[in-house]
Amino acid sequence: MTATTTKVEVFTMNADSSDRQQVTHLTGTSGDPSWSPDGSLLVFDRLPANGCCGNIWIIHPDGTRLRQVTHSTSNNPAVEPEFSPDGRQIAFLRVPRAGPRPGSS
Repeated sequence: MTATTTKVEVFTMNADSSDRQQVTHLTGTSGDPSWSPDGSLLVFDRLPANGCCGNIWIIHPDGTRLRQVTHSTSNNPAVEPEFSPDGRQIAFLRVPRAGPRPGSS
């Protein structure tokens, strides 16, 4: 995810494209949603409008009970979350910030 002025939200809908519902109502960019195995939760990444500190969030499909599950304080956003097959863990990527790596010249 990158900082953007475009507002991006998470939606759900039936496979036939009926009953589209907006799930998130947040500032910044919300994306990469994924269902829990039992269908009771959605996990997604969110980059705030200021472009700092992208994190992983969980929400119920009806838009209730929003909960932040990572707490990045750097410019290394957590992205692309996926539930484990049993729904007990979440895998995600941590994107390293651009620039020279420690120890490189």
